Amino acid sequence: MIELLVLLVIRGLPIGLEVSGDASCPTAAQITQSLARLHPDLDARGWKLELSTDANTSNLHMRVHDPSNALVGERRFEGLSDCDQRAEAVAATLAVWLGELAAQPLPAPVYPAATLEQPPAPEAPNPPALSLGRAAAPAVPSRPWQLELGAAALGSIDETGAGAAGIDLSSWVRPGQRRWGLQAHLEWEAPRSLQLGPGFADWQRFTLGAGAHLPLERAWGGFELEANLLAGLTVTQGRGLTVPRLDAALQPGFFAGARFCVDPRPVWRGWLSVGVAFWPIRQQVGLFSPTAATPSALATLPQLELLLALGGSWLDL
Repeated sequence: MIELLVLLVIRGLPIGLEVSGDASCPTAAQITQSLARLHPDLDARGWKLELSTDANTSNLHMRVHDPSNALVGERRFEGLSDCDQRAEAVAATLAVWLGELAAQPLPAPVYPAATLEQPPAPEAPNPPALSLGRAAAPAVPSRPWQLELGAAALGSIDETGAGAAGIDLSSWVRPGQRRWGLQAHLEWEAPRSLQLGPGFADWQRFTLGAGAHLPLERAWGGFELEANLLAGLTVTQGRGLTVPRLDAALQPGFFAGARFCVDPRPVWRGWLSVGVAFWPIRQQVGLFSPTAATPSALATLPQLELLLALGGSWLDL
């Protein structure tokens, strides 16, 4: 348990707040500075703020007690990984709660005597705790969904060792109260070549993928697991042949991988994705003579690819 007493003088007016709990992000100084900017005339001496985090998530819990140690209100923040964002959210909530309660002196607690026939007066702090909790909600609005849009340079290496560059356009959608999310990808790869008799078969693939991802908790960076169902359009064309032919075929596939993220800004993210794509249906390209019913040469397209993508994305917070 870490307990700090923070006393900061702003414009000659004291703002004192006792901060305790096991949460180290945000710090007591960040909260006090944010509170001083929002409500410089607030006198919070004697008030106590308790901050804590979940064991397996980055959710932040806050509990506020008045100078008599009575609970005034509590709140949980989800989806905030940046310490400055957390400090602003906590300070905004405190500015609303303390601004309404500290504007008038709290009534002294009533202790019923043994001979008093009148029922004891209700505790003053409890009604404000309910109403203030609702009033503080607009300070940090909770979004039902979080959207992320990204683009990346793509590199592909197949089982034959041939490689190709490409482009990846991606989108991620996460429910606000869930750890998992949905995703979609559109990929284009440059042509590659296979030996086909005296000539070559140039082929390339356009891929549309949709699936889910599981983000692991992060502060300024993180790690995500990804899985997609793929629909690939393979385009082939002969080269160096007497009658080159252009052809296309659809093929299903699967993708599994991981994404490593770095968040230099609250709404910008850089990332590296590594994964493997598998195409279970074997596709072949054949060389036919004008009079033959069977191909004189066959080439099999690769079914396994290693995909690397380096890119960035924008987050709609």
